[in-house]
Amino acid sequence: MKNPMFELSVPGICRSAGSKTVFPHKSGKPIVAPAGKYQRKWQDAVAWTFMQTYGRPVPIPGPVKLDITFFMQRPKAHYSHRKGQEGLQLKPQAPIWHTSKPDSGKLRRCVEDALNRLAWMDDSQVCLAEERKVYSETPGVQIKIWEILENTVDARDRNAANGK
Repeated sequence: MKNPMFELSVPGICRSAGSKTVFPHKSGKPIVAPAGKYQRKWQDAVAWTFMQTYGRPVPIPGPVKLDITFFMQRPKAHYSHRKGQEGLQLKPQAPIWHTSKPDSGKLRRCVEDALNRLAWMDDSQVCLAEERKVYSETPGVQIKIWEILENTVDARDRNAANGK
């Protein structure tokens, strides 16, 4: 696939889109709000970075491919202080892959919701997605977005779409 249509990096601690909380309103209509304390701030950071980079482009109207890498903050247990060396050193056995909560699906959902009406009209347009969670010295997310054009779908994806 050619170069991404949109590509951005957002620094900060990645947050997930998890459960929702329902509050009664005096009108009798329920109000649904994210249960996560920091979810809205993270979504605002993703949307703000997108708009700073691309302004308000026309959202992609059709199917979308999303490639997303979450850079998760390393815990202090991944570091050691070696005698005779200044500062903390990353332990040789420190893992690369982040295998604990939050799960990548909920992290991706939070980013997808943040980009609704900016990169695409609705996150239901994301038809192909690759995601990964790795440890990093600098937390954040790297996002790459492509518009999927019918003539660019390779045979493997076309066979999967046709149930082969």
